[in-house]
Amino acid sequence: MKEDVLNVENLSYSYVNGVKVLKNVNLKIYEKELVGIIGPNGSGKTTLLKCIAGVLRNYEGKIQIFKREVKTFNRKEVAKIITFVSQSFSPAFDFTVKEIVQMGRIPYHKLFQSSIIGDQKIVDDTILALDLKGFENRVFNNLSEGEKRRVVFAKALAQDTSILLLDEPFAHLDINYSYEMARLIQSKVKEYGKTVLGVFHNLNMASLFCDKIVVMSDGKIIAEGTPEEVYKEDIINRAFKTNCTIISHPKVSKPQVLINWS
Repeated sequence: MKEDVLNVENLSYSYVNGVKVLKNVNLKIYEKELVGIIGPNGSGKTTLLKCIAGVLRNYEGKIQIFKREVKTFNRKEVAKIITFVSQSFSPAFDFTVKEIVQMGRIPYHKLFQSSIIGDQKIVDDTILALDLKGFENRVFNNLSEGEKRRVVFAKALAQDTSILLLDEPFAHLDINYSYEMARLIQSKVKEYGKTVLGVFHNLNMASLFCDKIVVMSDGKIIAEGTPEEVYKEDIINRAFKTNCTIISHPKVSKPQVLINWS
C-alpha cells in the first residue's frame, strides 16, 4: 500500500481582507503520484500550494507532510522535503546556469558553508539529466524562456526533495517547449521517484501529464480522480462556467477539452 505523503484536512485560508480564499479543503496525496490542480482564476490553487509549502502559515485546519504538521517545520526542514517552483524566477544578478542549479543545494549547508560533500556530483548529474551540458557558464538571464524553465527545474531536482510543488510550470512557453518540458519533467519525476502536485491552466496538458486531477472552484475542491473520472462536461462546465465538449486524444486515449465555439 502506498504511503500518503501529504494530508490536508479542513484547510481554510483568508488574506488580510478576511475573505476566505480556501474553504475547508481536504486532500490526500500518495507517494510518487503526479497530481494536477485545475480551476478558474481566483479559485485558490496557488494559495493552496503556498500553504502546503509553508510560505503561508496562518491557516486554519491541518497540513501534514509525512504525518507531521507543516507549521512545526522550520524553513530549512521544509526545504529538505518540499521544493516549491513558482511561476516566475528572476534573479537580480547575472548568475550562470551552474550557479542557479547549485542554489538547490543551499538547504543542506550550514551557516557560511558554501558546499558539502556530494554537492558537485548532484549538480553535475542534474545538469546532465536536464540536457544542460554546455550551458553551465551561460548567464541565466540571457537564456530563452524554454531554456530558463529547464534550468529552474534542474535547480528543483538538485534540491533533492521528496515533494515537488509546481505553480504553472509551462506558463509562457510555446506549444513545442510546453510539451517538451512536460515529457521531460514527467520522465524525470518518475525516474527519481518524486511526488508532484502542480497547478495547471492548460487543461489538456494536465490530462496528459497527471495521474490524478483535482478540480477547484471558489476555494473548494469540487472533484478529484483520474483524468478519465474528472474530465466530464458537467464538472468542467460547472468549474469554469463554460460550455465544452470532452473528446479522447486520438493517440493516448486521454480526455481533452474543446470549448464549444459559437
